Amino acid sequence: MQAFLIYLLKSTAIAAAFSGYYWLFLKGKRMNRFNRFYLLISVVISLAIPLIHLEWYQVTRPKSESVFTLLKVMTAEAGEEMAVQQHSSHLDLNVFITNAYALVSICLLTLLLLKINSIRRLGRKGIKGQHEGTAIIYTRSEKAPFSFMNIVFWKEDIDIDSPEGVMIWQHEIAHVRQRHTLDKLFLQLVVCLFWLNPFYWIIANELSHVHEFLADEDAIKDSDTESLAYMILRSRYSKALINVIQPFFHSPIKRRLSMLRQTSSTRFNTVRKLMIVPMLFASFLLISFRVVDTSLLKSKRPIHIVLDAGHGGSDIGGTGLNGLQEKDLNLQLAQKIKELAGQYNISVTMTRSGDANATLAERVMKSNSDRSALFLSLHVNKNEPGTKAPDYQVYISEKNRVAEESRVLASAMIAAMAKEGVHATLSQKHLVVLNDAQSPAILIECGNIDNEQEMALLTDKNKQEQFCRSILSGIVHYANSK
Repeated sequence: MQAFLIYLLKSTAIAAAFSGYYWLFLKGKRMNRFNRFYLLISVVISLAIPLIHLEWYQVTRPKSESVFTLLKVMTAEAGEEMAVQQHSSHLDLNVFITNAYALVSICLLTLLLLKINSIRRLGRKGIKGQHEGTAIIYTRSEKAPFSFMNIVFWKEDIDIDSPEGVMIWQHEIAHVRQRHTLDKLFLQLVVCLFWLNPFYWIIANELSHVHEFLADEDAIKDSDTESLAYMILRSRYSKALINVIQPFFHSPIKRRLSMLRQTSSTRFNTVRKLMIVPMLFASFLLISFRVVDTSLLKSKRPIHIVLDAGHGGSDIGGTGLNGLQEKDLNLQLAQKIKELAGQYNISVTMTRSGDANATLAERVMKSNSDRSALFLSLHVNKNEPGTKAPDYQVYISEKNRVAEESRVLASAMIAAMAKEGVHATLSQKHLVVLNDAQSPAILIECGNIDNEQEMALLTDKNKQEQFCRSILSGIVHYANSK
């Protein structure tokens, strides 16, 4: 949920900027076709830009090597007890907020579907026909005349061949030809899904007005402005409008009359339109770009590691929310570490490079194929029934041939992860891959698969890379301390 709230905050900021420009420089100007495009594209841009992550890596002079403390080994049980105290209440609040947000969205979507269904029922009750090649439904509804998709709903007591009827018909047929209903449905869907963004509600309302201005322009092509203005003035408002239709007697009369009287001026219009380019660039720069100071501290000598992505194949490991499987996450982390390792003067051999289940003996064999290599096994924790697993944990085994070196490696790893805000504990566990390794060996529990917040961060491209870099930094600190 945290990742979604960050996305929502970014999209709100972009929508606010584009809305502000519209209200200052575009609203009330007779450039309605561009204004329609601008309002729609501002929503699309605000939804798309936060999904784009572009980074400018600035590699600076490496910082001095940090000193890490050789940690004491604690039991896994103590780590589990501490994790329970830190995370249980936070998880419950996170679930509550997620469910509450989803409930509001579902209610809004249901309301939208009910409105669309009411139009369908109105269509079934009316008399169907054709007028000038367009589907028309004659109805007694007070909402008529209005258009929805490619259908015009016409009030029976309005003579379609009268001067007023012809003008109203031209207005409604403009909505149909310009597909204004699709605009409204798109905005209504966005509002339902991102209802917490107030600017989407404002844009949706303003777009409805722009639709009316566009339709009015088409209605006076073959008529005079005064006639249409007179007809709007003496027409009364509908008292039960449906916000996904295009009713003729809709939108504030004053704005429609003002737009009809306004002459089309091209002065500064080109500049107003071109300003969308720097606004788009600024949005990319502020939201999607970030400068990353990697401050890489490379190993003084080449390091080789055997990287074990836990589980695989039919052995899926733990399963978390939304069907997330541990074997897939372990492999993603291992592949990202291998991708970045060269920047740290580290080479990598993987126990599995795909969705295959390597046996414990095969994993140990690979780890011992080069006794100078370090062995790292990647896993993700999982809550057992009635218990709360620790989140981040680094395991070593006292049965390892070089157990003390494994403890030094684990201490360096925990210190490097702590700099990135990940607090892990050092514990002991008798596992085959740790017991039988002939070189320093550790197993890292990279978060808890049942913790939605942690998994959202770990599956995020940028956060995942940041975490993998902390692991590589830990290896470098260990090697350079030798």
